[in-house]
Amino acid sequence: MVRPRPKNRWQRPSLPVIKVAWLRLALLVIAALVVLIGGGRLTSLHHLQIKGTHTLTQARVTQLVNANLRKQWFGHNVLLVNTGSLASYLEQSDLSIKQATIQRKLPHTLVVTIQERQPALNWKTEGIVYLLDSNATVIGPTIGSYAKLPTVTDSSNLPVKVGNRVAPTQFVSFCVSLVALLPSTGYAIQQMTVPVSTSEVYVTTTSGLTLKFDTTRSAAGEVTDLKAVQAELQAAGKTPTQYIDLRIPNKAYYQ
Repeated sequence: MVRPRPKNRWQRPSLPVIKVAWLRLALLVIAALVVLIGGGRLTSLHHLQIKGTHTLTQARVTQLVNANLRKQWFGHNVLLVNTGSLASYLEQSDLSIKQATIQRKLPHTLVVTIQERQPALNWKTEGIVYLLDSNATVIGPTIGSYAKLPTVTDSSNLPVKVGNRVAPTQFVSFCVSLVALLPSTGYAIQQMTVPVSTSEVYVTTTSGLTLKFDTTRSAAGEVTDLKAVQAELQAAGKTPTQYIDLRIPNKAYYQ
């Protein structure tokens, strides 16, 4: 017969596992409240440090940051601010922000680092004007001051989506350079159009003349060819009324 083990009269009765878990949770909550109430001032947010802005002003970024922090429960505290939510808000609120990174700099500072897109050109299709970055990627519908950037109209009216590329990078750089260089020829741009392929762009001048360019070549080189044609036409006393075609290197056709 096995005798039962004698009880240790000094052994403390163990708490049920569930009660222990609740006790730990209660201690964590109390500790968090102590941090919030007692230590909140030690890490309260007093300063924003903005880095990486070029086109954007720091005032604009500060405005967006403050707008998001006001929506957060603990947006006034450097330790407790939701940095992921803040970064997402910045990226979604301004088309020119490609990426935002938020870092805490204790005790009182948030460091906001901005990686900007490079808005370069407007792309019009299906009656809507979209903003393109320097890689010809659609940033979104054009708003505000970006409407003043050069606009190219897609004559095919193909639909686009935000994040899609509508042309090679060379196309954007060509159009931007062309807009800067063409005034030296005396022509003013009324409209820029892609006929079928982005390897070409047609410029309708304010005089009604159409200039046809090859976007795979150098804009500077084609503008030089245009000036040479202008000199020849002037010497011959001729004035084209319909178009000047500069798509073939070192040659030009006109009518």
